[in-house]
Amino acid sequence: MNDQPKTKRIKERLHRYTALLRDIDNQRERLDRMEATIGSPSGPDLSGMPRPQGGVSNPVAAAVEKKMELEAKIRQKEAEEKAERRAIEAMTELMDDPDERLTIQLKYLDRAEWPDVTFALYGNRPDFADKADAYQRRMYRVHGRALLSLAEIEAEVNDSK
Repeated sequence: MNDQPKTKRIKERLHRYTALLRDIDNQRERLDRMEATIGSPSGPDLSGMPRPQGGVSNPVAAAVEKKMELEAKIRQKEAEEKAERRAIEAMTELMDDPDERLTIQLKYLDRAEWPDVTFALYGNRPDFADKADAYQRRMYRVHGRALLSLAEIEAEVNDSK
């Protein structure tokens, strides 16, 4: 039986969430760059070319306005992220299997890489170093089951609304 259609919706939701996290990171980086340029005074114009007269606004004021708009956009995205994180966390708390729960939490909420998820689940096993590939395959199976569980929980939550 193919579980792809069952998990498609939750996978898309989790990927949208991680994309939102990435977008917030990117916008913060953009803000940092903007703040660095606002704080740097421009050098003198040594070109000898005439400057346009009138209608030119204060470039610092314009930059500060852009910065404030970007800060507002970041705050709005952070509010979206916080609400979605709470919803995903609430669904993961309803998962029965602790390994499935940890897999979802590490991969999507904490943005851990697959080797780190595998190590978190099985790193304490004495044969982990020798059988790391086998444990990674096992972790992928746990991830698949976790997506199925989460998809079922999401469907139940949506049906109760």
